[in-house]
Amino acid sequence: MVEEKCRVPRNSEGRFVDFQSISLFVVVPLLLFSAIDKNALGGFKIDERVPIPNRILPWDWDKECDFLSPNPDTNQTPCLYGDSSSAKSILLIGDSHAASASKALIRVGELNDMKVWIFTFMGCSFMKTDEVFNYDTRFPNFTSECNEHNKRIFDFVKQEKPSVIVYAHASSSKFVVPNDKISRNKYNELILKNLHKLRQIASRIILIGSVNEYIPRETYFELLSGQSGRWSRIPFDDNSFWQKRVGVDFQYLDALDIFCPQNICENRSGNDWLFHDVGGHLSKFGADLLIPSLDSLVKSSLDNEISTLPVRDERP
Repeated sequence: MVEEKCRVPRNSEGRFVDFQSISLFVVVPLLLFSAIDKNALGGFKIDERVPIPNRILPWDWDKECDFLSPNPDTNQTPCLYGDSSSAKSILLIGDSHAASASKALIRVGELNDMKVWIFTFMGCSFMKTDEVFNYDTRFPNFTSECNEHNKRIFDFVKQEKPSVIVYAHASSSKFVVPNDKISRNKYNELILKNLHKLRQIASRIILIGSVNEYIPRETYFELLSGQSGRWSRIPFDDNSFWQKRVGVDFQYLDALDIFCPQNICENRSGNDWLFHDVGGHLSKFGADLLIPSLDSLVKSSLDNEISTLPVRDERP
């Protein structure tokens, strides 16, 4: 058998293909595009509306307390701040979005002479099951570790009876697969169901609604075609859900009213970024904007005996 010699590719006219010319034809425009893009954007950042991350992470400012450990055995009890001798107390629960507002909540505690407990867990929404662990695959972030953490929240509330519980989390789009309206509604209903269970042993609960989420321009094609980053509609859908369902059992802080006044959202105020990242985690500056509204709700909770109001069992 005679081996064929390696053939050099030919074009349609039978001429040999010049690999060097092809390389120059492909590489040179790419290099030119890269140089032009750097000059146009001042670097490799495609979308200038993407927040610059804080040097100190908004959930990692206290090296003695790991707010977001994925291991529930790390922090089996909340971290305590504020006036430890006070009879009044606040408990903050939720995921990393709650943790990013932890400093602001501690400030609210200081304004009201309260002790503040922080008991947050990365990627862990307030769902809980006492059954054999097997929640719907629509909620991949709801792990057995998250379930154990939420059980500890119930145990802690029964024991310590905090004056006010504050709950915050990311929008439903972060926790469901597929990311469709049916899955998101089911997710919100499960959260509401468990908050009602918590309400039966807790006097006052304040819910902080989801903040706006920026969807950045990520590709050079989007840049060249004139496309821009945009704001997700899902936090607004979630906001409508919670506004309709909280009723008299909870107090609700509409975060979109703060960060998107008249439905116009921004990533920054002056020279300060409102967010730590495109994931919607608040910067310290952004979290501080919650303080006036949150302080007002906490004062209202302490001044009015909300615990005397009937608890509705609003199951999905």
